[in-house]
Amino acid sequence: MSTFKKGILGGFSGKVGSVVGSTWKGINVMRSLPAHVKKSSSVKLLEHRARFGAAGSFFSRAGALVRKGLYPEAIKQTSHNVAMSRNFDCFQFKDDCIVVDFPRLELSNGMHSPLTDVTGALDSTGLVDLSWSWSGVDYLSDFQVQVMIVTEDLSEVYVMEDVAKVSEGSTKFMIPSNMVEAKLHMYAFYVHPTVRGAEAVSDCRYVLLSK
Repeated sequence: MSTFKKGILGGFSGKVGSVVGSTWKGINVMRSLPAHVKKSSSVKLLEHRARFGAAGSFFSRAGALVRKGLYPEAIKQTSHNVAMSRNFDCFQFKDDCIVVDFPRLELSNGMHSPLTDVTGALDSTGLVDLSWSWSGVDYLSDFQVQVMIVTEDLSEVYVMEDVAKVSEGSTKFMIPSNMVEAKLHMYAFYVHPTVRGAEAVSDCRYVLLSK
């Protein structure tokens, strides 16, 4: 029920049709009722939601590397949102499941070229042997290599920060045992240990981890 306090043109409280009246700090306020939006269950909308959910979950788990790699683009938005915008098309819905175009994913975007001649090998114990070519450019020698490994079904994402200096040319590290039998995709790029900005980040390199 609505109560009119000052006539039909005055303030009121309660609901009248599609309008709600109230008082806030002595001020008469009217607002319209929120429109009722019927949720659509179209196939394309459901597929879009599935893609968005898969991409959002993935980049949340890759957050540490995304913040480092896409920081230069995060102007008036978060690095997570940058990652979603740049990579959403890599997540597609096919045969009732999410299919990812792993080689196209971009976890970093900077002024420096990606690592070259990158190879990654995994043994039965979960030891990853990662190597790359060192260009010999002195000012890049202290840049730190960042690595992420993800399973084909996106169930596991393993992030390794600062695994080695670019000048070292190789490194070894262990991954969780529950990832060893899966098909694994690896990403690597390098960043300056203290400076932030496009000049302190390289582009990302993708490698399918061999066994």
